[in-house]
Amino acid sequence: MSTPGSRLDHNRFCEIEGWRAVPRKPDEVRQVIIYELELPNGRTLRTEVRRPPNDDLYGPFLWNHTLTTELEVTGKQFWECVRDQQLPDRGGVSPKPPAGALSAGMVSMLINLGIPEDRVRGMTAEDVVRALQQPAQE
Repeated sequence: MSTPGSRLDHNRFCEIEGWRAVPRKPDEVRQVIIYELELPNGRTLRTEVRRPPNDDLYGPFLWNHTLTTELEVTGKQFWECVRDQQLPDRGGVSPKPPAGALSAGMVSMLINLGIPEDRVRGMTAEDVVRALQQPAQE
């Protein structure tokens, strides 16, 4: 288990990695700072830092929950970010689709034109062009 951090460390981690502080409503009083981070895969992580961010250490259970469930990092990744400003690897950009793969919009359009899904699944870009030209020739 990782050495527990403080509220200040937690807050510093969020700031370094670029988490967005969720703004409060004008009449809202919060005992926490709520941060969100949008991941490359579209998911959004959310964490809370109790006010004020200070040197109060987290207990082991809360610390483990914060790392694994809210921040989704290891203790090593957390401390490398806080101490060395080394950002955790969040997976970067999703892999490129295979060459010649049809977009979801194209697949949907072909199915809506009445082409069976099992046929669409095996189509190449050239097959799509031919399929789209056929109705014009009839």
